[in-house]
Parts: sequence; structure tokens; C-alpha cells
Amino acid sequence: MVEKMSRSRVVVLCGPDLRHLSTCATLLESNINVVGVCIANQKSFGLPIKYILKSAVKKGFSLVFGQILGRIYYNFLNKRKDIEISSLLYNQKKIDGVINDWGGSTHYTNNYSNKDTIHWLNKCKADIFIVHSGYWIDKEVRHLPRKEIIIGGHPGLIQEYRGSNSAFWAIYNGFPSKIGYSVFLLTSEIDAGGLIEQNKIQIEAGDSHVTLGWKGMLEIAKAQARIVNEFDRTGCISSQKYTGLSDSTIYDVPTLKQYLQYKKKQNKIR
Repeated sequence: MVEKMSRSRVVVLCGPDLRHLSTCATLLESNINVVGVCIANQKSFGLPIKYILKSAVKKGFSLVFGQILGRIYYNFLNKRKDIEISSLLYNQKKIDGVINDWGGSTHYTNNYSNKDTIHWLNKCKADIFIVHSGYWIDKEVRHLPRKEIIIGGHPGLIQEYRGSNSAFWAIYNGFPSKIGYSVFLLTSEIDAGGLIEQNKIQIEAGDSHVTLGWKGMLEIAKAQARIVNEFDRTGCISSQKYTGLSDSTIYDVPTLKQYLQYKKKQNKIR
């Protein structure tokens, strides 16, 4: 007789946006034993002001200013169409309904590592953390899950495109076939833990590099749910550690100049 394994206690570390909450809803609909959701938000007036200022000090004001101009330029050309596609990809009413019906413990914070948040995470007694967040997960947080498993995801192929805006850089470099997503075990490195699952994302009419990233995030959530359910059945997670990853595969936010070059190089993807 095979002993039935108990379901792992899962806490989701996520951001505040609909795409992050969609991950929570996907996990809940997949019968994952979510015992808590920790939502971090470091924005002020809807903008990542703290991140912008920190980046300006680290990278230089001119580079960050170019990145801000690039984002303004992108939104001017694409925001309306992206909103249309977002409404097709993310059903806000359904997502809110799933989370409200769950009614579990939700903790709001501006930093996963602050004292109150660490206290709340400890109270959850999680076996596994699942991460969908743009914020860094510090070492003291990574050590909290009782089964020492943290499952992250990245809307890019980590061997080629880590960091920011992976779909943009794949297209910019002339390799649209390298647009995809990766699910991995989170470590101290950027998008570089043991790879659990990876696949490519097909480009469809009307896609932008942003909507391709959203599609990758949807697939990541489904994969994370499958991985936890499989772990609860078998007690193991198969992963492959990539070695030799270099800093050259870590990309940053595009600047206005790079957006203009992007448009010159191709006209099929917004």
C-alpha cells in the first residue's frame, strides 16, 4: 500500500499587479495548498521611484533617463493595444473571485525582508515558496521554507536572456525564436537556479515584446502548479543546473535609442 503524501503548505510571494494576482488564482484553481499570499509593493504614486533613484546612482542618470524616455515612447505607441490584449489574457473579475473565495491569509509589505513580514512568513509554516515578483528575495527569506524549496520563474530562456525585457532583447538581437519562459529553483543568482521547466512562446499577430512576456508569465504559473502537484505525489523535483552562465546574458531595461533601433530592425512585432 502506497502511503498518501500530505499536500505541501505553499506561500506565494508576489507583486500587486493583475499579472501577479493571476498567478495566485492559477495556483488556487490547481488545488495547490496555498496557506498565504505575501504581496510586496515598493511603488509610490504608481511609480517605482525608489528603484529609479537607486538605479540612477548605480548606473548613471543619463542611462536611466534614456530608459524612462524609452518606456514613454513604447507606451505612446503600444499602450492601447497592450491593454486590449491584457483584457483577453487576464480576466480580472475571475481572478478577484478566485482569490476572494479562497479567503486565506494575505500580508501586504514593501519589503519581503522586513521584521513584520519575516514574522508573518514564519507563522505560515510554509514548506514551499512560489515567487512571482519583480523584487529581490533576500537570503534570510530564502531559508524560511521548511522543505527548502523556492520556485521562481522568468519570461525568458535563462541560458540566453536573463534580467529585464527578455522578449525585447531576443527580437532586438535577431532571434525571435529564442522567446520563451523558464521555471527554476530560486537561488542568490539572477534567474540562474536549477532549471525545472522551459519552453518557447509563439509570436502571434498583434503581439509586442510586453505581451509576449505576459504570455510567458501565464505559462510559468501553470508550470509552477504542475511542479508542486507532482512534488506532492512523488516527493521530488527534477532540475538541471546550468553552469557557465555569464553576465553577458543579463539584460537591462531598453533605452529610447535602443527602442528606435528595435523599430528599424523589424516591423512585425510591436
